[in-house]
Amino acid sequence: MNMRSIDLPTRSGRIVSSGTRSGEEGFTLVELIVAVFILSLLVFATFNLLDAHLSEGEVVVSASDIAEELRMAMDTMVDQLRTASTFTSAKSNDLTFQGYVLGNNVLQTVRFFLDGDELKMTCSDLFAGEKVIASGVKSLAFTYYDKADTQLTNPDGSQAIRDSITQVEITLTLARSGGGVTVDKTATTRVRIKK
Repeated sequence: MNMRSIDLPTRSGRIVSSGTRSGEEGFTLVELIVAVFILSLLVFATFNLLDAHLSEGEVVVSASDIAEELRMAMDTMVDQLRTASTFTSAKSNDLTFQGYVLGNNVLQTVRFFLDGDELKMTCSDLFAGEKVIASGVKSLAFTYYDKADTQLTNPDGSQAIRDSITQVEITLTLARSGGGVTVDKTATTRVRIKK
């Protein structure tokens, strides 16, 4: 029967093996500590690389989510604005108009406005109350133009000025945090009003 023996420390500070080979020396305690330290550094570096890749993945997912929400919010506003007939309020981040939203001959009132960091919409003929179109809104800006493509400086000043609106430019910026990084995406589009 072949028995293995246990490594025993000697007086010289070396750990020697009393195995089957004679004259074989082991490692000193300092060598073992250095080896464990190097191994620990390698494990730490590997963990940091994996953590960095996971953080990058979170940023990519956040950017993808924000792009999708931004696209959907812009599509909603553009679709509704194309039906606009009369503007009742034309502020920089609050827009109210009457339009043929349902496609019939009845005017419905639609409002897009910023409430904190949420873009909301109201239209009592489509749904009750307020509907959140996008969250995490960093900025929302409506810019109004007349038929000569001139920007209107005070579009909410009077009904006559609001009646001259033929185009609305929408600029919407959404922000999300992921992986310790904040991702911002901005979309801008101009909607021609079919009056």
